[in-house]
Amino acid sequence: MLMSKKEANKEQQVLAIIRKNPMLSQQEIADHVGISRSAVAGYVMKLVEKGQILGKGYVLPEADFISVIGGANVDIQGRPQASGRSGDSTPGLIWEAPGGVARNIAANLAMLGEATQLLAMVGRDARGTWLVDETRLSGVDVSQVLLHPELPTSTYLALNDHKGNMDRAVSDMRLMEQVTAKVLRDRQFHLQQSRLIVADTNLPDDTLEWLLAGPLAQTSAVFVDGVSCSKVMKVANYLAGIHTLKINLAEAEALTALTTKAEPMDHIRWLLDHGLQRVLLSLGPNGVILADATQVLTAKLPAIEVVNDTGAGDALMAGLAFGWSHQFNPQQQLEFALGCAALTLQCQEANCPTLSKAKVKKWTKSHPISINTCK
Repeated sequence: MLMSKKEANKEQQVLAIIRKNPMLSQQEIADHVGISRSAVAGYVMKLVEKGQILGKGYVLPEADFISVIGGANVDIQGRPQASGRSGDSTPGLIWEAPGGVARNIAANLAMLGEATQLLAMVGRDARGTWLVDETRLSGVDVSQVLLHPELPTSTYLALNDHKGNMDRAVSDMRLMEQVTAKVLRDRQFHLQQSRLIVADTNLPDDTLEWLLAGPLAQTSAVFVDGVSCSKVMKVANYLAGIHTLKINLAEAEALTALTTKAEPMDHIRWLLDHGLQRVLLSLGPNGVILADATQVLTAKLPAIEVVNDTGAGDALMAGLAFGWSHQFNPQQQLEFALGCAALTLQCQEANCPTLSKAKVKKWTKSHPISINTCK
């Protein structure tokens, strides 16, 4: 017998409550939905028959996705046609695109073929609607994106030089303060179903503390993108809760506060000694270092034409997360991550629109990357 629309809605309400807290009794579920305990028992039986829960204890089928948490914003970028003069207007190009560290990472993962969910917040405005639609089109599950009724969607304004390298940028991300620890805590059970969690330090201090020092850190691997020198300081006291931290040299210097004569490996050793499990240190044109307590890998991209370096770090992080989640060995993870970054550097957009696993594999095959092991 077909279920009525009203019954189907009640069944989905029951399933949503079980997903959020599988330890509730049938009576507690009944109180939440406003139906009888016996009705809940009937819906549970149907959900078991459908395979949406696995019987006793409301065990849910094992999830197979990556959760990405953090910033989602609209990028506005400008690039002059030639080197300009400070205080003067220069002819060039201006364009608008979806952006935000977490959003870019999620979009890259989805284009690589990974089941990916984005937990972020946008304003209830035209830019927010456009941003969510564009993110959905890239293949990301946006069901966890929240709408704020008052604050505008976050915006990032960047001015690149005539070669495509970022000169300076301004970001309005007041909205991020609304992604509180409670927002994550209310979704704890859902997040625990993720194979991997990737977060950026656009998140507020208390949210990062809950993510990296709370119950989720005991059960889930968490990758963190440092974002900037000021924002990476939010995780200084929670390094032990991070599986992999992606930072550049300036961010490493801010975290470790070592002398200006310190070498990259000095910063890496300091971070590992203070509880970090693994670090991906970007040295710009001098390559990258991937290190943990047992192994240090260094690599550098072959010479390529850079069209725009915005988003390359996000692609690097997405490639590393993809490789780790598919059990690539560390060398393979690093090679794949650098391939993602290279393809993005050669695109005008912050997300390479043709990015795919096959294209990355093809690029790394035709552009061999030398990966060295050092002490």
